[in-house]
Amino acid sequence: MNELFAMRAALLYADPVQYASSATFLSYNPAWLNEHWDVFDRAVATAPKQSESKAIIAERMNALLAFDQTAQLQNITAPTLVLGS
Repeated sequence: MNELFAMRAALLYADPVQYASSATFLSYNPAWLNEHWDVFDRAVATAPKQSESKAIIAERMNALLAFDQTAQLQNITAPTLVLGS
């Protein structure tokens, strides 16, 4: 997981349009995305090019990586799906 976010952070700063493009491909099922290509177009059109936007996204990624509750998962007794986004 750390490697994925490290790659995404590097891409965010090196090429925000490619960051937005890759985020779209990572986020949606290919068949669904093909039917809703406007989602891709909108993501690329609104790529985070301003330094403030990049900083906010980087802070969100760092927050996800810092919040590691793996040790607490053993305390969950009901069937559970754990997600981070």
